[in-house]
Amino acid sequence: MSLIEFKNVSHSYGKCLALNRLSFEIVDNKITAVIGKSGSGKSTLLQVINGLIKPNEGDVIIFGRQLNYKDIYKTRLKIGYSVQGTGLFPHLSVYNNIAILGKITNQSKHNIERRIDTLMSFVNLPPNFKTKYPHQLSGGEQQRVGLCRAMLLNPPVFLLDEAFAALDPHNRAEIHNELLQLQIAEPRTIILVTHDLNEALKLADYIMILDNGVLQQYSTKEIVVNDPANDFVRNYFAAQSL
Repeated sequence: MSLIEFKNVSHSYGKCLALNRLSFEIVDNKITAVIGKSGSGKSTLLQVINGLIKPNEGDVIIFGRQLNYKDIYKTRLKIGYSVQGTGLFPHLSVYNNIAILGKITNQSKHNIERRIDTLMSFVNLPPNFKTKYPHQLSGGEQQRVGLCRAMLLNPPVFLLDEAFAALDPHNRAEIHNELLQLQIAEPRTIILVTHDLNEALKLADYIMILDNGVLQQYSTKEIVVNDPANDFVRNYFAAQSL
C-alpha cells in the first residue's frame, strides 16, 4: 500500500485545468521530484496532497484512506511541508520556531529539546542558534530552520515546494547534501517540486513530469532520462541542455 495515491484527480481554476485525471501511486520512502514548465500543475499537486485544495474530481488516498477534509488537521500532522521562503515567525526564536508543532501537540519539553538537537545537528546548525531570531540568519540558515520545523514530528511524508529556489548555489548544494543524509538516517516519502532539473536529478529516486496538468511520465530517474515516454519528455530534457 502506498502512502499517497491519486485516482483520476482533476482540478480547475475557473476554465483553467490545472490537474487532468491524474492517477498514480507515490513510491514510499523514496524522493520523487515533480518537474515541468511553469503552470504545469506542480504546486497544485502538492497542495492537493496537503489538503489545501479539494480537487473537483477524483479520489486522493493518504495513509490508506480517502482524504478527509473535515478532519484535515490530524492528517497534516503527519505531513511535513516546506516552501520557498520558509515562513518562519519573525517574533519567535529559532528554538520556538522549530518547537511550535511539538508544543501544539503537547509533546514533552524533553522530547522536543532532544528532537531539535538531533535535527539541528543533521543540518549543521550550531546549538547557540536556538536563541537567534530569523532576521539574524542568512537565507540558507533560515531554510535549515524551516526544514527542522517541518521535520520535528518525524512525519512519514514530506512535501517540498521550490524550497531551495531562492538560495545561492553554495547554500543550495549544502542543503541538498544534508537532505540526502537526513533521508538515509530517517527514510520517508518525499515529494519535491522544482523547476531545476539538476536539483531533481541530484536528489530524486523517481521523477514525475507534468505538462498542463497531464502526467507525461513517472518512473525512476534512470528510465525517465534514458527512455523518455514521449516526445514531450524527450524535448523537455533536450531544452535543459542535458
